[in-house]
This record gives sequence, structure tokens and C-alpha cells, in this order.
Amino acid sequence: MTATVPPQVRLDARNGYVYGYPLRDPVTGMVRIDYVGQTRDLARRDLQHRGLAPQRDGTVWEQPWSDLIDGGPVVLQYGLFTDAELDAAELGHMHRLLPRFNYAGSITPDAIPKWAAIEQRQARDVARGVPSGVYAPPPRAVDPTRVPPRRSLWARVWATRAGRATSAWLRGAATVAGFWTALTTVGTVALWLGCSIDPQTAGGLTAVGVTAGMAKWWPRRKPRRRRR
Repeated sequence: MTATVPPQVRLDARNGYVYGYPLRDPVTGMVRIDYVGQTRDLARRDLQHRGLAPQRDGTVWEQPWSDLIDGGPVVLQYGLFTDAELDAAELGHMHRLLPRFNYAGSITPDAIPKWAAIEQRQARDVARGVPSGVYAPPPRAVDPTRVPPRRSLWARVWATRAGRATSAWLRGAATVAGFWTALTTVGTVALWLGCSIDPQTAGGLTAVGVTAGMAKWWPRRKPRRRRR
């Protein structure tokens, strides 16, 4: 009797889309899938590409090729995907269709860089007599009132080379002191039980503790890299 193996349950799999945009070439007039993307919400992603809905970070901008869209997004693949599976599916369609307006992971020989796509869109806006929009994520605003946190005096001292060496020596001394305390406690308990520890054994254990403490916390110099 052959045992049936139940299908693997992927708890992190969710509905996902791999989509493509048919874009009209402004020179030849031909329409082809020139952008491939992935999303969990296709309707909202379409609005984001057109600059009609805010992005995840709250900014609003449109893709520089949004004026070339002929119709709407075409669903290339739909189903339950984990994040890794959705990435792989998108990459597979990119390598099959060779869209020119994809940037990350693109292997298209005549791919159009982001800056070139923005320049081409601005030129088309001028030719149509319309004002240019925002075609890239705006730079993050810097708060002029924000003061960077200042480290305390002790933190600045311990960050120096001498401070790090002193800290290493203190940790090594603490290790040796802890080992000596443990050895003294063992000797006291042994004496209380009527046993005795050989002086040579005690000396050997002490030497081991001191060596371990110094080896652990001894300041080390990093090897200098040779300049070629």
C-alpha cells in the first residue's frame, strides 16, 4: 500500500499578481509589454503607477512611462504565492518578455535607465505643452530642529583606543578575580568536608584561570592591510 503524502501547507502564501503594462512606443507607435511588476493588490498598484494613489511611504508620484500606457495592466500570472515565489515569478516573466522600463533584475539589452526615462517623459511633456509631474520618489525632508543625540563623557572616553584597552584589562581582572573566588570557595568547602587540596593542584588551577582571563581579554591589534 502506497502512503499518500499530504500537500505542503504554506501558511505564508497569499494572493498575488504578476502583471505587465502594454506601452506604446512614442517613436514607432508599436505596443508591447514594456514593464513587468508584482503586487498583492492590482487595482491600488495601478493607481500608484499613474500617480493617483499614495505609495507605501505616503508619497505620491507617477512612473515616467505612465503616459505611454495603452489600456490597463495585463495579468500575466495569478495565484497563491509566498514572497519568494512571487519574486521568482516576476523575474521569470521579465526574462521572457524583456521589458525596457524595468530596472532591478533586468537583463534587457536595450533597457532604459530611470534617469533616461524621466528625461524622455519631461521632453514629451514639453512637446505636449503640459507641466511635468513628479516621476521619482521625492527626497526625504530633513528636520532642521532635530538635534542628534550626544554621547555622554564616559561613552566618548570608553570609545577611544585607551578606553577600549582599559576596559579589556578590567574585564580580564574581573575574570581572574572570579576564578580565584571560585577556587577559594572550593577549597573552603573541601576543608569543611575534611579534605585537602594539594598546593600544586591549587597553583595549577590558578595559573589556568589567570591564563584564560588574560587570553580572553588581552587587547589585540588588528593586522594592518597592505596597500597595493
